[in-house]
Amino acid sequence: MFKTCLRAAALFGLATFPLWAIPASASLTVVRQYPQLGATAGGITVKLRAGPGSFFPQIDTIGRGEFFIVKSCSRGWCVIQQQDGGPTGFMTDAYIVFRGTIHG
Repeated sequence: MFKTCLRAAALFGLATFPLWAIPASASLTVVRQYPQLGATAGGITVKLRAGPGSFFPQIDTIGRGEFFIVKSCSRGWCVIQQQDGGPTGFMTDAYIVFRGTIHG
């Protein structure tokens, strides 16, 4: 009987290992494949910039409900290609809703 209880305790400990071994402060990293279809978040107009930072000049705006292609992202800034033939530029990823990978 003791061995049965010991085995059950061992199995229970192994079965719950992932639950208690992961710290509560752990965060998940999202890995995206590019290109992605994107749209502006919250229906706002967002500035398109010449480089990856707010200190770069504005070259265009992406309007509410406008779709675009996200070519790549790094350190919170994404390279955006407009669908209407407008200039390619940079947009902060805080205002992008990713709609899925483009295939083909």
